[in-house]
Amino acid sequence: MDPYWDINSVGDYSGFFSSGIEESEHFEHTYELKKNLSYSCQYLEFLSMSLNGEIHATLRNQFIKTFVITGMSVVESILYYVIKSRNLHKTEKHELIAKYTANSKIVLDERIWTETTLLRELKHPKEVEMHLRTMLRITEKNQLFGADHNTYAQLNKLRKLRNKIHLYIIDYRLDHDFNNFGEEEHELIKEAMKRIIYSRMFRCPPNKLFKFLIPNPPSVPPLP
Repeated sequence: MDPYWDINSVGDYSGFFSSGIEESEHFEHTYELKKNLSYSCQYLEFLSMSLNGEIHATLRNQFIKTFVITGMSVVESILYYVIKSRNLHKTEKHELIAKYTANSKIVLDERIWTETTLLRELKHPKEVEMHLRTMLRITEKNQLFGADHNTYAQLNKLRKLRNKIHLYIIDYRLDHDFNNFGEEEHELIKEAMKRIIYSRMFRCPPNKLFKFLIPNPPSVPPLP
């Protein structure tokens, strides 16, 4: 068999995620989430096999970038599920109806104006859209990955790397992919994934499926 296709099936990964992701009143679409997580993990396993071979330095760099971005999407999705299923997400009790701005005036050589906002109370609170930055704040506040603040610093670094999917985001000279994605970043995303995959959140032993993260089970703090 071609070693590139000697990888675990989507069904195997889905079975693993089923041991920790369950439908509830706060989260309904668990089937679709588990499928998406499984597709991504199968792709990460394929990328890992590709990185074990002899490849051009630039291609290796781009494989690592893809591994980081895909791996971070797995972390983000599981974080979203945990936050939602534990009802830790923010909700909005009001909705905006209209906003009125009065004519401006000059006071003490500065132009000022007043703004009036009309709100209506919702019968059912509406979920506030969460971005990854918000999820990480909630995660750290509730210590979902334990009390070690270095963990959250690492996740924030990965969040910034994930944003490098936008090729135009350049903050300083020589801020390009070849300098931003290497073995350090590869190990960083694998460590972040291990903190979730090998936690008590999942009841199914992950060793067989996630050998591409590490051959042996890591010693990491579990999710409470």
